Amino acid sequence: MKKFISIGLILVILFGQFGMVGLAEEETPEPDDTVIVVSNVKTYEAKNEDESKNLIKTKDNFKLKITLEVKFGYGGIEKDNLYVQIGNSSSFTPSKTGSKVQAIPNKDEKTFTATFENMYYNGGTDTKIPITITYKKGGKMLTTDDYISITNIEPYKEPEKEEPRDTTKKVPNLAIIGPKTITVNAGDSTYFPFTVQNTSNEGAENITISAELDGASPITLDGSGSENIRGISPSRARDVDFRISVDSNAESNTYPIKINFHFYNYSGDPFTASDTIYVKVENKNTSPLITIGKVETTPSIAEPGKSTNVKLQLKNTGTLEAKDVKISLNNLSNETFTLASGTNTQYIKSLSGGSTEIIYFEITPSEKLAGGNHDLELGLSYKDSKGNPHEDSSKFFVNIASNKGKNSNLIMENLRYPEGAVGQNQTVTVGFSLKNVGKVDAKNIKVMVESSDLSGVVPKTVNTKKINSLEPGKSENLSFAFLTGKEAETRNYPINITVEYEDDLIAT
Repeated sequence: MKKFISIGLILVILFGQFGMVGLAEEETPEPDDTVIVVSNVKTYEAKNEDESKNLIKTKDNFKLKITLEVKFGYGGIEKDNLYVQIGNSSSFTPSKTGSKVQAIPNKDEKTFTATFENMYYNGGTDTKIPITITYKKGGKMLTTDDYISITNIEPYKEPEKEEPRDTTKKVPNLAIIGPKTITVNAGDSTYFPFTVQNTSNEGAENITISAELDGASPITLDGSGSENIRGISPSRARDVDFRISVDSNAESNTYPIKINFHFYNYSGDPFTASDTIYVKVENKNTSPLITIGKVETTPSIAEPGKSTNVKLQLKNTGTLEAKDVKISLNNLSNETFTLASGTNTQYIKSLSGGSTEIIYFEITPSEKLAGGNHDLELGLSYKDSKGNPHEDSSKFFVNIASNKGKNSNLIMENLRYPEGAVGQNQTVTVGFSLKNVGKVDAKNIKVMVESSDLSGVVPKTVNTKKINSLEPGKSENLSFAFLTGKEAETRNYPINITVEYEDDLIAT
């Protein structure tokens, strides 16, 4: 017994620099018992077997070699059936390999070496690794448990924590420098450039610059109205610009734009700040006003009763846009003009300031119109950019060809009266046919047959007759009775016939 204890101490002293070998407490075996012990443990660099690894640090990988020695019962062991399996350890685990490897016989034929190619150390303080040795003897698989101890390790230590510092006192200061006001005409769009400077000794990073408008402002921001800057070092500056648009109806005034800053110092503490820029608006615009520019007719002189194409040029003499423009011909009638085709209303979606638009109407002048210029009224309604309604009207003239030879024309035919002398106190009949040889109806016809000397001839019947209408080519027979006087002298007494009438031709 003393001899075995002495050998055990010598082994510990020899291999202590590579790792302590733990040996199970032994009793003197029986002559047929097999005793397998760990005789050596070595650690190497994971990729270099020739270089020993004297110090294993946290998260290191290393190669482990365990040498076994058969103390008793060697003769019955099958050399190719000897294995070493690593048990659970709180500090060491096999990496990229299994936990069980074969122990290979050495040249002395009494020792075996089990090699674990890649072991991982997690930084724990436990140096022990349990192992199980499996071997085959007499056709049976037998096991024995043991452990090894790896002491050349450097366990993990928590880093010392620094005392927290108050970084919120490191405040960057962002401000706008240089000109803060620009002048813009109402209705225009432009860029507003300005410069942001870090006037402090602390750096600013992750900067967001955004513009904020008053709710009643006539200014709008084109785009997002914000810009991101990675950082501005102390005393450094960056140029920024926002695109803005001014309402065309904006009043001449100065309008503020609030510029907000959101940023962080180098320690990640958030801060906010703001500044103000100004837009001076000048408004020289005038409200929309649509007028008739040019008038062209085809043909240039319109023929009564025939289709005429009217080309109208509309012009917005204001500087602001007119929207939802409605154009109407207002005074159409059978007595003047009628539409030859289409409708009397047209629409234009918008008409910008100073621009023109062409529209067309196809009309037919009435045959009742006399030659010359006749007016038509053009009704206009539209809205300005604020939606306020505007209504107006304009007149234009269409030149109508002369209607000479196309009016009504009454003639008297078959005139009947006494051709010889007539005695006193006798009835005399005067008759004739009234015929319309013109082109249009004759209306409100009034026929008067009168004696120029009532001392000789007086009316016996009504001397005035009326005819409502007489169509072209039609005739009307008329007769009037007169009575000669009892004391009439022998001489000629004239009878006057007067015809008055109208037609639908309209004079200029």
